[in-house]
Amino acid sequence: YCNIPSFSESGYEGENLLTFQLKAVYTVIRHGDRTTLYSFPKTSNPSISCHIDQSLHPRLTDFIDTMQINTGKQNIGSQFESWALYPNRQICDNSFLTPSGSLQHILNGVHLNEKYVKKLNLFNGEFTPDKVKIKVTEYSRTYQSAVALLYGFLPHFNLTQLDIQLSRGVLFCSTKTVGSVCSCPAIQYYKGRGVQEVAQQIRWKKGKLRNVLKTIANVLNIETSQLPFNFAVFDILSSFVCHNIPLPCNEDNQCITKEHIVDLMDYLNEHARVLHNSASFRKHNSLSSYAILMDIAHHMIDVAQERTNQVFSLYSGHDKTVAPILSVFGLNIGNSVKYGARIVFELYKHHHDKDHYFIKILHHGKDVTAQVNFCKGRTRNGVCKIKYFLDFLKVDLLQETGQKTFADACKIVRKK
Repeated sequence: YCNIPSFSESGYEGENLLTFQLKAVYTVIRHGDRTTLYSFPKTSNPSISCHIDQSLHPRLTDFIDTMQINTGKQNIGSQFESWALYPNRQICDNSFLTPSGSLQHILNGVHLNEKYVKKLNLFNGEFTPDKVKIKVTEYSRTYQSAVALLYGFLPHFNLTQLDIQLSRGVLFCSTKTVGSVCSCPAIQYYKGRGVQEVAQQIRWKKGKLRNVLKTIANVLNIETSQLPFNFAVFDILSSFVCHNIPLPCNEDNQCITKEHIVDLMDYLNEHARVLHNSASFRKHNSLSSYAILMDIAHHMIDVAQERTNQVFSLYSGHDKTVAPILSVFGLNIGNSVKYGARIVFELYKHHHDKDHYFIKILHHGKDVTAQVNFCKGRTRNGVCKIKYFLDFLKVDLLQETGQKTFADACKIVRKK
């Protein structure tokens, strides 16, 4: 879950065959490591440095120099004029990207540069800013994650040249993409219904969970009822573990342990696995993934019809962005989306068949094309026809909701 960065990132991106030409790449990421979003009563959150230690990796000195040169040089009309490009303060505030989070995406970018730019010549010999499409959400951690990845990925990082677009929601919805307004009350409705359905099914697991929460509350000298919801408890405690900070202890030397956190995560993963099979939550995931997948599909069609110069698209989002995509593809059976995770779509053209385009899908460097539900049993030479992806979006994705359009599916129809 922490995804603590090592010296380099690896993966099977860009492992194409000789008979195919790479035409475009679409990368969906979860932001890098962040500080917690929540807090316990009467207890301070751990202090995590927001000062980048340049000795941790040889790329960091040049990264900081490059960021300092580019500070305040967003292009004219940018919505990010006052935004910091990277973690650069003594202590990180709650919900902020950490130096570790920046490094995770610097390494992602360097890895993708090696595979796509140096090996496969994605930019066809010359990079120009109109060849990239960049979208981030309204949270600084996604903006800084995108900046870090682009620093590692682009042949030359020049912030003034980059048109970074702001998405007002974590699902990257636009009226142009979905053909209606983006407001979708059914998403939260189906999430709530799904959680209710699951609560009945995993009641047997709650005995162990209650014991863990009771111990945590005792250490913190509060009542169990004062603890935040289960994921929030995990989120706070994981910020200790991910940064190698000692876990809280009380005056009686009773401590929260890593075993408590493992038990809590086991429960959350089991909850997510059962939720994955909930009819209501499947509808939630279908609606949550619809806009971004349609945006990618529309762009693939534009590439195939030579209506765009953009060959690299980056969507810098959240676990709530990544998890629904994995779910509707039949890939995520409940495991948490780790910090810095990436889903990559590769668009290929067959050298000898100009009308046929194909895709590969990778999850954090692993080729999962043959496992994706609409490609299963249909791959050829490791790739899948784009037609199967487009048919899935047109016919199957909203089928769970019983509606044919996003607008209709977003209407809440309560049973009498």
